[in-house]
Amino acid sequence: MLAVGKSCSGHRPCSFQSDQMQHWFDSTTFVRSLVVIHSIEAVNAAGFLPGVRLGYIACDTCGHGAKAIQATQLLLSVNGTGPRSCDYSQFRPRVKAIIGSRFSEESIAVARLLGLYLVPQVSSTSSAEILSDKLSFPAFLRTIPSDVHQTRALARLVAHHGWDWVGVVSGDDEYGRAALQSFLANAAEQRVCVAFHEVLPHYLGHEDGRRRVREVAGRIRHSEAQVVLLILKPELVEQLFRELVPFGVNRTWIASDSWAVYQPLTQLAGINQLGDIFGFSFVTGRIPGFEEFLRRLQPRPGEENRFLEEYLRRRGPDDDALLGEVGSGPAYSTQLAVWAVAHALRSLLRCNATACPGPRDFRPWELLRELKRVNFTLDDRRFYFDESGDSVNGYDLIYWARNGTGRRFQVVGKYHLAEREVEVDRSLIQWSTPNGEVPVSHCSQPCPPGTAKKVSNIFCCYNCTPCVEGTYSNSSNADDCAPCPSGTWSLAGSAACRARDESYLRWDEAYAVAMLACGALGLAVLLAILGLFLAHRHTPAVKVAGGPLCYAMLAALAASFGSVALFIGRPDPYACQVRQPLYGLSFTLCVSCILVKAFRTYLAFLFDLGVQQRLKKLYRPGAILLLLTAVQGAICAFWLIFDGPRVEHLTAEQSMTVLVQCVEGSNVGFGIMLSYIGLLAFACFMLAFKSRKIPHWYNETGYIIFSMLVYLFVWVCFVPVYVTRSQQRAAVQASAILASNYGVVCCHLLPKCYFVLFKRAQNTPEAYQRKVRESIVSLDASALSGSLACSARSLDFGLVRHGPPALRYGRRYSH
Repeated sequence: MLAVGKSCSGHRPCSFQSDQMQHWFDSTTFVRSLVVIHSIEAVNAAGFLPGVRLGYIACDTCGHGAKAIQATQLLLSVNGTGPRSCDYSQFRPRVKAIIGSRFSEESIAVARLLGLYLVPQVSSTSSAEILSDKLSFPAFLRTIPSDVHQTRALARLVAHHGWDWVGVVSGDDEYGRAALQSFLANAAEQRVCVAFHEVLPHYLGHEDGRRRVREVAGRIRHSEAQVVLLILKPELVEQLFRELVPFGVNRTWIASDSWAVYQPLTQLAGINQLGDIFGFSFVTGRIPGFEEFLRRLQPRPGEENRFLEEYLRRRGPDDDALLGEVGSGPAYSTQLAVWAVAHALRSLLRCNATACPGPRDFRPWELLRELKRVNFTLDDRRFYFDESGDSVNGYDLIYWARNGTGRRFQVVGKYHLAEREVEVDRSLIQWSTPNGEVPVSHCSQPCPPGTAKKVSNIFCCYNCTPCVEGTYSNSSNADDCAPCPSGTWSLAGSAACRARDESYLRWDEAYAVAMLACGALGLAVLLAILGLFLAHRHTPAVKVAGGPLCYAMLAALAASFGSVALFIGRPDPYACQVRQPLYGLSFTLCVSCILVKAFRTYLAFLFDLGVQQRLKKLYRPGAILLLLTAVQGAICAFWLIFDGPRVEHLTAEQSMTVLVQCVEGSNVGFGIMLSYIGLLAFACFMLAFKSRKIPHWYNETGYIIFSMLVYLFVWVCFVPVYVTRSQQRAAVQASAILASNYGVVCCHLLPKCYFVLFKRAQNTPEAYQRKVRESIVSLDASALSGSLACSARSLDFGLVRHGPPALRYGRRYSH
């Protein structure tokens, strides 16, 4: 992984090296690092950025994601300290761009970190499809196509040669899993069957790595599949080949891009015994001057470069040891990455032929913005990034031609992204079969239980078709699937049938227990409030709170809390028909009591005497409660008669579970019932809101406003949740009932209890008259006209003692 910065005086090479470098020296990675260095020197030598020279820092990630993150933190550090901020829009690290990492697993880890700071990362080898997701990796770009194209190309190559029985070996890292799933999807489109799929640990130091390699090698040897796709890192491919060479296993191998042009494998002992090898590599091209750069590679005077020293020690007299990598796809893509950064810098710094007058201390996201816009020509090829930050270049089809005791890479075809077609020049391929013909890979495998043999029009002998829902097969190679016995069912691909499970809100479920506990607690609280109000029934606080109305409210809330239990357990027709009307009527009665209290308060402090006298005739608490509750009763009766709630058994197509639930029958009836309560609650809110400026010691309007707001909020939220969560409707409505009940208890009743318990000195008729008188006298004089002020002063405060005071206040608003 290399980080690119700019320096006015020249480049600044340094290294972050592994202590075990001599054991893990990788010439391929070393060459690609040299391509970056050579390309940076070429940019500087060409004066592409007049007055600006690029520098670099090379960091060894050891092929490990954690090490890559450690290196990235070092590169982003400022004065030896990592960035710490909530806003990185002004973050200006020394490093302006990062080129790498080699493996997708590393790049995914690094890209997540760099995405936080929007430091651009340009990779020339990481091809995992997930990296195209710009929401997750906004700062990641690459000079190669995504694996979504590579796996499609691999599937097209297999189908092109008529191979329809293929084995697959992949790594257990994120790159391997994503590439595998993508290949399987594309293979299915091409009518290619997968004979087997094996997974190897991606981490080279895994304790079971060697054992798994041997197991996979055995699986390959005993499989009838003559074509094997290896989606692995090159070190794992080398281990696998070493296991297979002694057995003379001859197969056709398909390489993923990670090892399609891996030079060290070409000289593996016995490589020519393994059969033909194909792979898709990123588009190759020239790297002017790079061969000469490699030949004169020597440490500079006074420079310590352990990588170069190790290479020179291994190279010995062979000056051309690294030239096999020159012009390969990854090397060319690496050169593209450097030039892409250079073109973005040229645009950002507003460079011309003589100078770059743009700001030098720019933010990383500014460079990222320009990188996404680059469009330039290199080696007579147009290059730019698409909307996903990927290259739109295709692939070269690489054939590992025999070259003495080793292999050499030969381009024998191409894959065109736009046409999604493979172009192969078969005249350039010398097959390893005895007759020199294209090898054949056709086979049939036994169909396991749960499937049946179905002859198809693809080239496999037969397909193993999963049994459809309601059928099964309990033996291998069954000719047909048998229907399930009566009363039982099966999912697709089942080896047996069984009875469906019933799903409903059970009494022993944690959520049901929690709701029952909340309901029981609510009933206990109501019982305590009732006892408190009865014990203090002659006090002003209880009388002003409504007197008998409070007891009606408590009874209504108790019934509402009790209705919660009807939403739990296996639904039956009676419970379905009772629970909704019980809640509707009980909560309607509760809201009606609150409405009477709000109306009473509104009348008592209505200063327009004419309007007050007319509205006072309507104040008949008993009649109001009866009328409002009766309307709700009529709504529920019509609903139950014409299309009431009932029990339904709902079964999904791919499910062994029957959902047993109450459906509301007519949604119109259900909606009208809830809307009616909502209308009453809104009327309470409006009356309380209009009366909110009454004297403080008589003011219940705040409690009414808050309790009704809680109710309206709960049920406004209830509707979309109830509609979308069809399988949890019982729990959703029961939760809404509890929430609205507790809203009334907490916002309306408990404040009165607090006053009764803790304000006893102020809960006497004398103290209450005095406080009411003081509150009224303190009203803003500008709000009271002359006669009105006199009326306020002449209020009959003795009425507080004789209950219900509200309407009696109204009678004394005249001289």
